Amino acid sequence: MNLLEQAMHKKSMNESAESSPANAASTDNRASLIKPHNRAKVVPAILIVLAVSAIWAATASYTGKSSPVANTGAPSPAVGQTFEREQKQNIKEFVESWARAWSEKDGEKYLSSYAPDFEPAPGISHSDWVKQRRLRLNKYKKIEVLLTNLKISEGKDTVEVEFLQTFKGDSFLEKDFHKRLIIKFQDSRWMIVKEMGI
Repeated sequence: MNLLEQAMHKKSMNESAESSPANAASTDNRASLIKPHNRAKVVPAILIVLAVSAIWAATASYTGKSSPVANTGAPSPAVGQTFEREQKQNIKEFVESWARAWSEKDGEKYLSSYAPDFEPAPGISHSDWVKQRRLRLNKYKKIEVLLTNLKISEGKDTVEVEFLQTFKGDSFLEKDFHKRLIIKFQDSRWMIVKEMGI
């Protein structure tokens, strides 16, 4: 038998031995055992992995970031409800600010609450309406505007605000006048685009 044949024969014998069930079981048993002197190295490694996992969970909870696996991308209902409450509160504050400017006879602030494309009552131009409002603000020495029963409803592009308005100017009194404002968010703030009695 030449060297090549000897090498081939030896390789064949080794492969037969490795593929035998008894040898496979022996190999598995050896792989599953951890030598006593290596256990001190393996246990700290496991503890490090657990510690890193705990730190990641704590950091995600503190920063509000969820793990990539847990994050589904769906908004929390509580977040949506909070946003809706804040939006309605901003609208309410805007309407109250408009009424306060009217009560204080602050013409510039009062008129700035209306959008440039505000639609006055039929038959009057926007410029004539501005002159009319300024005259009415100066008509009374003292003005008091009170809004009650304020209701906010959202449309497609605008928001409707309904309320009962009580207007007092010197000796003149108009009580519980049902009014509706149609407002729109433009130029980074709320503005009145339409005003009407109901």
